[in-house]
Amino acid sequence: MQFRIIDNQDRSFDASNDTNLMVILGDEYLFLDDINPGMSKTGVFVFEVPNDINEYFLEVDSGVGFAAGTSAKVKLK
Repeated sequence: MQFRIIDNQDRSFDASNDTNLMVILGDEYLFLDDINPGMSKTGVFVFEVPNDINEYFLEVDSGVGFAAGTSAKVKLK
């Protein structure tokens, strides 16, 4: 799955893949983790966004490459 933040200016922000975050957050850091259909996981994604962002959505894709196909947006603010 891929997660990104989309703001009301159509700017796109990807989750951080900083290795320092992997160490700090440990098992809570979900970057590059697989989540199988029908299963759930709880964890943390970290996004760096500018201060002027005032309306945004979390966009979730069903996969990457050939696995991609379905996406959904969830309004966060």
